[in-house]
Amino acid sequence: MPLEKSSAPISSWTLDKGACWAVWRILEPEDFFLAFTDEAGSIEISPKAPMRRMEWLASRYLAREMMVSLGQGYFGLTKSDEGKPRLIGSGLKISLSHSYPFVAVQIASDFEVGIDIEKPREQLYKVMPRVLQPEEYSDASASLKKLCLYWSAKEALFKIHGGGPFSFREHFKINPFKEETHGFISASVRGVEIKSNHLLEYVNTDEYVLITTGRPCAN
Repeated sequence: MPLEKSSAPISSWTLDKGACWAVWRILEPEDFFLAFTDEAGSIEISPKAPMRRMEWLASRYLAREMMVSLGQGYFGLTKSDEGKPRLIGSGLKISLSHSYPFVAVQIASDFEVGIDIEKPREQLYKVMPRVLQPEEYSDASASLKKLCLYWSAKEALFKIHGGGPFSFREHFKINPFKEETHGFISASVRGVEIKSNHLLEYVNTDEYVLITTGRPCAN
């Protein structure tokens, strides 16, 4: 079973600490995931985009496995008015991310979460000056992996709050941090109507970076 990484071993998954997460490496054929999902009829992705279809199927498979391991029923996913994924028939919160061949899922007890997985790519050097404040770019630009962590952190913050008039550059603030294989990042959101502080956890591997979020910190 290609469970790549998780917040804890499957047998001990719990929401006692508020949330859990997992990363899946896609090695299976499409038929494997189709056999485990009742949502196949709702796939909106054309067979002409096979990687995107696999990401869609694998993320829902992983969500199902996590819910079952948590002792919960899984009845599929829908979307909120803000475009956030929602677990049908459950009050638990969920966030999804994918960067083929990886998919990532985070589930939380009673607070909004955002998970983001990214593979570092050189194109970020062209995009990030428009996304980062000068002090953020100064801290990140010497390392492609760190630049990717900044991008992923802002993506995760956006997923927490859903749609809205947010500027990645102006409203999502990432404080300087030391790049390691695992660590934490202090961040804040300063939108028109939203102000929140966050401690993000990151995993930095040879193939991808991962950001997960926890319960918001006190302002």
